[in-house]
Amino acid sequence: MSGEKWAKLVFVLLVLVAGTAGVVYMGGVMFYLLGKANPIGKTDFGTWWLYWSYYKDNPPVAKRLLLALVIPAVPIYGAIIAATIAAMRDQRKLYGDSRFANEGEIAAAGLFAPKGIIVGKWKKRFLLFPGLQFVLLSAPTRSGKGVGIVIPNLLSWEDSVVVLDVKQENFLITSGWRARYGHACYLFNPFAEDGRTHRYNPLGYISDDPRLRVGDILDLGYAIYPGDGKEPFFDDTARNLFLGLVLYLCETPELPRTFGELLRQASGKGKSAKDHIQGIITSRNYREFGDIMLNSAGEEQAQTVKVIMDLKRVDKAEAEALCDEIPFAVAENVPAADIEAIEEQLKDCGAEYETERRLEPIVQWDGVGLPPLSSECVDALNRFVTTSDNTLSSIMSTFNAPLTLWASPIFDAATAANDFDLREVRRKRMSIYIGIPAAKLDSARLIMNMLFSQLVKLNLDVQLNATPDVKYHCMMLMDEFTAPGRIGIIAKSNAYMASYGLRLVTIIQSAGQLEADIPMGYGRDLARTLVTNHACQIFYTPREQRDANDYSEALGYYTFKSTGRSRHLGRSGGSESESDQKRPLMMPQELKEMSQREQIINLENTKAIKCTKIRYYEDYVFLDRLAEVDPSLLTRNFLGMRRKPTQRELERSWGSWKLAAPVPTIDFDLHDAIVQSRVREVTPDDIAGGIDLRKLAMDTSKIRDLAAGQELPPEQVQGIVADFFDALDAASQPSAEDIGDEDAVSDEELARLDAEAAAETDDDDDGDADADGDRAAHAAEPPAAVAAAPAAAIAPIVVKPVAQPEPPAEPAPVDAVDDLADEGDHSEAVAEDDVDADAEGNDVPELDEDDEARLYDELPDLSDFDGDTEVVHPDDEVLEDDDAAPMPAAAPTKPILDLSILDSPIERK
Repeated sequence: MSGEKWAKLVFVLLVLVAGTAGVVYMGGVMFYLLGKANPIGKTDFGTWWLYWSYYKDNPPVAKRLLLALVIPAVPIYGAIIAATIAAMRDQRKLYGDSRFANEGEIAAAGLFAPKGIIVGKWKKRFLLFPGLQFVLLSAPTRSGKGVGIVIPNLLSWEDSVVVLDVKQENFLITSGWRARYGHACYLFNPFAEDGRTHRYNPLGYISDDPRLRVGDILDLGYAIYPGDGKEPFFDDTARNLFLGLVLYLCETPELPRTFGELLRQASGKGKSAKDHIQGIITSRNYREFGDIMLNSAGEEQAQTVKVIMDLKRVDKAEAEALCDEIPFAVAENVPAADIEAIEEQLKDCGAEYETERRLEPIVQWDGVGLPPLSSECVDALNRFVTTSDNTLSSIMSTFNAPLTLWASPIFDAATAANDFDLREVRRKRMSIYIGIPAAKLDSARLIMNMLFSQLVKLNLDVQLNATPDVKYHCMMLMDEFTAPGRIGIIAKSNAYMASYGLRLVTIIQSAGQLEADIPMGYGRDLARTLVTNHACQIFYTPREQRDANDYSEALGYYTFKSTGRSRHLGRSGGSESESDQKRPLMMPQELKEMSQREQIINLENTKAIKCTKIRYYEDYVFLDRLAEVDPSLLTRNFLGMRRKPTQRELERSWGSWKLAAPVPTIDFDLHDAIVQSRVREVTPDDIAGGIDLRKLAMDTSKIRDLAAGQELPPEQVQGIVADFFDALDAASQPSAEDIGDEDAVSDEELARLDAEAAAETDDDDDGDADADGDRAAHAAEPPAAVAAAPAAAIAPIVVKPVAQPEPPAEPAPVDAVDDLADEGDHSEAVAEDDVDADAEGNDVPELDEDDEARLYDELPDLSDFDGDTEVVHPDDEVLEDDDAAPMPAAAPTKPILDLSILDSPIERK
């Protein structure tokens, strides 16, 4: 029961006691009257009890006493019961009974909880909204949304948060404190001219499972080309092209899976888009063969006969007989790579020939080159190339329109890899700040829409606490909620996403923003549904009359008594009348005049709460947390007493990044080198002080990341090291086509190297004293070339491997791994800014068109590479086990690995 009903019940009990006393008194009076005696002056409250105690055993007198008690009891108790029923009955006021909640009702609503979203302040207590429900804040610009809701929550919310930080003030003020307490803090600002941003690549979340890949791509495609415009046909066809090209990037490991590369592929690479895409299908899913018809043996028939003998594998007589049967097919089903050589032979003989070329689909991949494109990819691309030319231009315009932003090298570099994983926000504490400058909000609408769409979609797989690792809430602090436009997945899933641990804090300027037409807003119907699903709504002082009217209606009305008086002309006297009247709890003009320090909270199942706004810079709870990061904010006055820092002192602190978490800087030169396939061989100077692994043109995706201090069994250590050297081998060993025939390893050279190795073994077995000198001399002479390895994990590139010195003749024993250093050569390709010549001054051959199309994706961060690895240098005379000299840990923004381990064994503790 409510407090009012309890008060009524207590009052009724008191009346009941008084009524009982009255019944007993009147019982004595009635007993005298029934005996025809005068009761005046002879009765009191004990009269009836006195007679009852003496005459209760006398039936005639006892009967009269009971009758005397019943006669007054009936009307008195009847009146009390009737009054109680009337008092306890809910009396509904004619026009309502709206009022603001009191402290007891606020406590009953659970807003004094120890954890939750901070929504305001009641007296000296913070109001925290617990549970999983959403919060909506409607307030005009410059009304204190950031200082009252955003920053206080960022300085108190313990779990993960993704915040739309338009001015980046939230990151500069709160990220340092969150990082101090274990959060991984990220700032995504793809427009940062200084490159100070973490990176986000939407295509990086596409599954590698072919069964799931198409669905992931189409989810992104609908975010980019929603098809809700005036001409949905072109959105649909552009989405189909998007599907085909992204599948092509996924199935081509040499190309980076980025939107920048997607735009470059759609540009045609110097050709029309149709020809370029048709060429992609042909080169990957077809093989060219040819039939060479000999029409004339020419003047040098003897030479022609020899050619026929080689090609047809016949003797001289049969070859001469074939010459008499001209024309005939001198070579059939010749691969395209061999056609030109045969034609040169026939041309040298003066023979006349005709070549018929044809394309045959690859039915079963033979392992040569890249595998054929999937049927889903080919079908999507074919649907594009078979469209009429007039329609193609409109499709390309629709396709390119939202992607032109990726023509910016800065934006392309900021979206070329993923420094944070949106799938981990419920598995570990993360803070992701989307720091889009206000001037770039329109341009960034697409990337923001994709980010929040993927954030929701990737976390709707497992409900909160369904597995032990999914244990953290993620607050989506959406300041300027409509800036990304309509986010389709939020419009559809806001009714159930809370059960997955995703809590919306929606901040808008007015309801009109939500009700704007799609795609800028959600439309009237969807907007009403979205607002309804926000259980807690906060109103600041409105500026627009429409907003004031809406808030007044939401607060409701109460009933009051109005007295009316009337006077009659020409007569004395008048009349009065009383009636129920209706009044809003707060009229629109009263709402517009409400203090800027007050706010109203409209919470379901609770009366409206009028409370105080929070200002973090006036509250020591938040100032002390900032002072933990920057002690200069612990200011004192001239008396030595603690004082609050001034606005200038606060701005100086966060403006100098003292309160912010560190942010890496993108290497734009490295990104350009990767995009343009500018590579060169590694030199000794490059690895003298360690090398940035991001600059290695090698595929490290299969190398397992190691956590600092992680203990592994020797078998796993050996496997990880083997994977690393396999990646080096794949990157360093070019094909003969890449380095030219003059650098290819001949059979004679291989035989010579084998003989030298055998001779060294014999010398070592005989104990020859000169063996060490022979090996030293041999180590000083690098082999002429390195044999080509099987299909590498990266695209062939123009690279000359660097010969590595041999390991010492008698290496020190290894504790965990017997042999971590291969005897062969290992070389790497390093992406560099501007390379016209190699380290020895030799000109590097110019990349052909196919090579330029092969780009490297960003390498994973190996900053977790075990820091306890020791390096044994080949020049050391004595190798000692030194437990006190571990390898220093790598900096998180620039992973360094001492590549001297390529030359010698290592010890692993």
